[in-house]
Amino acid sequence: MSAVMSRAAFDSSFASEPDRSIDELDAAICRLVRQMNAECYRMLVLVREFDDRFGYAKWSFKSCAEWLAWRSSISLSAAREKVRTAQALRTLPAIAAAFADGKLSYSKVRALTRVAQAHDEDLLLAYALEASVARVEERCRQIRNVHPDS
Repeated sequence: MSAVMSRAAFDSSFASEPDRSIDELDAAICRLVRQMNAECYRMLVLVREFDDRFGYAKWSFKSCAEWLAWRSSISLSAAREKVRTAQALRTLPAIAAAFADGKLSYSKVRALTRVAQAHDEDLLLAYALEASVARVEERCRQIRNVHPDS
């Protein structure tokens, strides 16, 4: 089957159903978002293992981030953040569990991993579960910029 045909078959399976309520659409979208978050977590776990095992050396890359940028068609800075986040999750079990369950987006997790090592992970997680991405990022930015003695 060609890529166009398979895409058309895929699209038809999600074709608009006039009887579907807005609430049903909302619920379906939320389920998919949660699944995507969980899949992103699983991908980062694989990236971490690949990095730990120096898998990128097989393709003569100097770092996992360089390999990931090439393999994923993302910028090197975005790849570096994914590798950094993947490694940081190793020591943040509560945040990792919420991400694995799809309760947190990569954007929130990325921000949290920048500050959670030095702060109460459970408090940060509780905040992140209720706040918007913008608020989580701003709060984490504030935490990073506060002098340790203050």
